[in-house]
Amino acid sequence: QDVWVKIGATSLLRGVQTFGTRDLESQVTVPLFSMGAGDLVFPYVISSDIYYTGLTLVNIGKAEATPRLLAYNEVGDFLDDAEIAIPAQGKYVRLVESIFSPEIDRSLIRFVMVESETPLIGFELFGSFLFKGLAGLPPFSATVDLFKADRPVSAEKGARTRPETPTGFQGVALSDTEIYLTWNPNAEADLSHYAIYSYDSIAPDLIATTTETVYSVTNRQPLTTYRFQVKAVNLGGEMSAATVSVPVTTLAAGQEGYPYLVYYGEIPDPSFYDTGITFSNLGAHDTNVHMYLFDSEGNELATADMPVSVREQRTSFLEDFFAEGIPAGATYLKVGAAERLMGFELFLTADWQNDPFQLDGLVGVGSGASTLYFPLVRSGENWESWLKLVNPSSVDNLARIKAYGFFGESMGQYLVWVPSMGTFDASMATLFPASYAGVAWLSVEADSQVIGDLFYLSSDLKRLSAYMGLKGGE
Repeated sequence: QDVWVKIGATSLLRGVQTFGTRDLESQVTVPLFSMGAGDLVFPYVISSDIYYTGLTLVNIGKAEATPRLLAYNEVGDFLDDAEIAIPAQGKYVRLVESIFSPEIDRSLIRFVMVESETPLIGFELFGSFLFKGLAGLPPFSATVDLFKADRPVSAEKGARTRPETPTGFQGVALSDTEIYLTWNPNAEADLSHYAIYSYDSIAPDLIATTTETVYSVTNRQPLTTYRFQVKAVNLGGEMSAATVSVPVTTLAAGQEGYPYLVYYGEIPDPSFYDTGITFSNLGAHDTNVHMYLFDSEGNELATADMPVSVREQRTSFLEDFFAEGIPAGATYLKVGAAERLMGFELFLTADWQNDPFQLDGLVGVGSGASTLYFPLVRSGENWESWLKLVNPSSVDNLARIKAYGFFGESMGQYLVWVPSMGTFDASMATLFPASYAGVAWLSVEADSQVIGDLFYLSSDLKRLSAYMGLKGGE
């Protein structure tokens, strides 16, 4: 049955959904949503004689939703739109080619935006008519943190008048002295302003108020980690609870950062996999995009720059973005710009005529967190899982990897220093040699921001899947 499931609890939940085909030839993993949004963007679609893309939308509200879906080509030109109706708590599943007018060339559609007055959740699934692999990705939202780690809901919530806690709070270093903070706008009609706190002593220190959803913190020290929180304040002076404390490390003298970043944490072995990269400009202005490849020790191996127009999408194999291809030892990609970006990566078998076909992808993320959760680990006789951590900060970062069994029992702990701008990548068998077959999930706690994903592969090499680490809500 084409159903969907809603899960509620009185404690914090983090999770993923995973599904595949019964012939054991494919696997897909998508993080579970905590919230819906009315401005979803499916980052990449393809519809041709060889490839297909399916879109799923779920109306989590209790009234009918009438969203509008808009199709764009690779340079951001509008192609077509479609208005649909989804019943209250109903589900909509369609191939891209069946959503829009048959009069347009379906092969030109490259991404789809959704406009809805009712919050929706969804995901996209794409594959090939020739091969058995599948890939699944969640959509993006510019205004809502879809994977927000909710705190327990209070029984008095229905009577409360104070604002909700802002979502999507993150920070990046722009220089050795400046930090750029961003968050999503609150929906309350009586919102007055936001209060920004520095959290570098015993008690939070109010450093600014603003009606915007961005703020630049200046006059900081180089290579120093600072922590910040934001609260929303209404016209009556009532404050929301504070956001999670976000650590940000300033850059070294002379280094330059960007307000908006996308990290692509996986570059699987180029001798076996092709890696494709997609990024789009979701901002209001044309921008220059700056790309950097790093090795595991944090050394910059290659750079590339290119102009990208509003709503333009760049899609290509990773090596095509760089004049000399992918340098040996490259482990992750960082993309920066002055405008908001979205993106994802896709990896698939390079020699598909001779090797088992594997396919999946990962969403590019704009920032990390000091706590990440990995709700699904597959290791043992038929699977192996690898944990990948990227340290985006300018100082070395101590990460504590904690493993747990299916009943919450501790399966071990592993401490590792991840180099500045470097990575750490290891299998469960390496991290927890005595207990890896019983590891059900992981948590990672770090001194500063860390970005991570979990990559798992079946022993017969027919099924590959990966998902991003989910930020903590402590």
